[in-house]
Amino acid sequence: KLKYLAAGLVTHTGLFFLINSPYLMSEGFNMIVFHNDQQAKIFSSLIHFPQDLSFYIIPAIYLILILNSLNYKSYSREIFVMFLGFSFGILTVFIPPMQGWYYWTVPFLIYFYIRQQEAPLYNFVLLNFCYFGYFALIPGSDFLLLNQLGANGSSLFQILLDHGYDAKLALNLAFTLLQTSIMINCLWIYTKGIKSNLNYKIKNKPLLVGIGGN
Repeated sequence: KLKYLAAGLVTHTGLFFLINSPYLMSEGFNMIVFHNDQQAKIFSSLIHFPQDLSFYIIPAIYLILILNSLNYKSYSREIFVMFLGFSFGILTVFIPPMQGWYYWTVPFLIYFYIRQQEAPLYNFVLLNFCYFGYFALIPGSDFLLLNQLGANGSSLFQILLDHGYDAKLALNLAFTLLQTSIMINCLWIYTKGIKSNLNYKIKNKPLLVGIGGN
């Protein structure tokens, strides 16, 4: 498995440099690809240690995921798709959210709930409600304006402040619900989409049936 992992890394790295070699010396390309502010957010979730050291949560999680995947005794397209969905979901849990990032998990979640019909669909519905609830409440949200519900660029956050409510508390509660809902969906993907396939998918292993008699 380590041989296949190394071959995959070499292949992807080689293809990247082969395709992008004309642009590697471009300042604009380097700013967008290697110095992008958004991708730097993977280092935003950390734990501080003495002697000015920091433990980065996202790289640690992805290292655990990769090492854990090396223990899989069998692989299939379904396990691969579920693994990607789980990885994208975990990424959004520990990074300050952007609206578009949650869309990365939507195709994988739809695939999961179609394939695993015993998984409760209300978890996916809850995620959608929490998504719209949080991003409608963030400061500067144009949710009311787009739906022609507000005037002069007003937002739900500002309306709560104007009426004497703790808008910051409401925002943090909405964020907590959103992140909890994505964690619940990730948990279902892991238990029903990945782990159950590894344990019970007999067709991924050689099977020999012998029949003997007079």
